[in-house]
Amino acid sequence: MALYYPQDTPEFLGPTGVVPSSHFYSTYNQETDPEIAVCGDAGTVTIIHYDLWHRAMPNSGDRNRHMLKFLFTRMVEPTKPAWNSESTHWEEHTEHRNADALQPLWRSLWDWHCGNPGTPSESIPESSQTDTLLELLDHESETLSLNAASKLGMVPGAAPKLIEKLGSESESVRHNAGYALTALGVRAVDHLIAATEDPSDRTRTLAVKLLGNLGHTARAGLSLIVECSSDPSPDVREQAAEALGNIEIHSAEAIASLIRGLTDTDERVRRSSSLSLARMGRHSEPAIPALIDALSDTDRYARANAVEALKRIGTTAAIQALLEDLATSRWCPLTTSESTF
Repeated sequence: MALYYPQDTPEFLGPTGVVPSSHFYSTYNQETDPEIAVCGDAGTVTIIHYDLWHRAMPNSGDRNRHMLKFLFTRMVEPTKPAWNSESTHWEEHTEHRNADALQPLWRSLWDWHCGNPGTPSESIPESSQTDTLLELLDHESETLSLNAASKLGMVPGAAPKLIEKLGSESESVRHNAGYALTALGVRAVDHLIAATEDPSDRTRTLAVKLLGNLGHTARAGLSLIVECSSDPSPDVREQAAEALGNIEIHSAEAIASLIRGLTDTDERVRRSSSLSLARMGRHSEPAIPALIDALSDTDRYARANAVEALKRIGTTAAIQALLEDLATSRWCPLTTSESTF
């Protein structure tokens, strides 16, 4: 996300506070994870990972603090560095207090941003360590459990046992197993496809979500993901809608599934369906009539995604629909005789 400061924002005025390196953690320890106040002069723009632990800090000043927040999302997977990079080689960083344990996780993120997901590590754990690493997924130290997940993501034969962990009653175990399965990449795809037919709503939801996280790598699972878009569970349908946009197969069955999702009873499904249609760009042209209807959706994110989808489709019909929506949107739907402004 990006934060724009329309006014000088010192700490006493209550800026956004963030906890560095916290985006993979589920708990926050005030003693070991200090908060940083993101202050700035008027006109400052700060870019922050949305999943970092963050909050509005207390305002002890004598006036209100105003700020504009913009949310961004990737529309396609990276195929190369988006920055001026001379090399895609990972260099270990040792400044962080948990650097040794988090190094594999950091490297996996670096490889993904460089367009090299699944780059093999120089040191692969022995398969005999699998059971020990699986036990560590529920360790009280989140750093150690994340390290175990990263190492399991290097063990080709760990996928079946990690799939079993998706059914764990422990949320942290499920999350960490998911990280490991994502790191396994193509070696986890068949196991995740099979898990989309699990009787447990929660396991099916996680399986579809992880297939979506794998992006291009999960293309073999397209048909089952389409089937999941009609699942009785809205959680599964939501993840299926998002996954169809992530794996970037612009098939007629995928687009038809997303068009149906635009009228789902669950707003999250409509929101994800409209975003995935936006990701597909011109390939979403058959969805124009449904996207026009979505411009009146009760969910503001679904409406915004529908606008983006029509813009990226870019045909005369799509642009005309946007112009007509813009013309009518000038009239505020919230204006009433009681609240004229």
